[in-house]
Amino acid sequence: MINLVLLHGNTGDEPKVSYTTTGKMKVTFSLAVNQPFGDKKPDWFRIECWGKLAEVMQKHGFKGQKLLVKGSIRTEKYDKDGETQYYTKIVASEIDIINWSFDEADLVQERSTDNNRPFNWKDVPVEVTQALQKHLATFIT
Repeated sequence: MINLVLLHGNTGDEPKVSYTTTGKMKVTFSLAVNQPFGDKKPDWFRIECWGKLAEVMQKHGFKGQKLLVKGSIRTEKYDKDGETQYYTKIVASEIDIINWSFDEADLVQERSTDNNRPFNWKDVPVEVTQALQKHLATFIT
């Protein structure tokens, strides 16, 4: 069984640093993933980083940054006013900072004119497809 998620989006807030009682660093931030067609509202994900990855995000992460996040989905629960509450988070195992090499506004304009157009890999920047190929190769070999 595989618990794997790959998300490409923009950070929605500054990374927040916290420490466990044993001194381990944890960094959390939100990630907005835009839908390529149809609903223009992004899906929001809570991302959690630990160890060296947390240190990198603390040092280099900022609001609005474009990232490709590889991780696993976790569901946690907590008690609020006597009721059990659940939330879902992504525990990151790898994060790639995506540098765009084209005018992103052109792609956004093109997509906004035809919401019913089917998905096309040609619309995905080459940097994103290369990063995806690198991550998927670890599961194929």
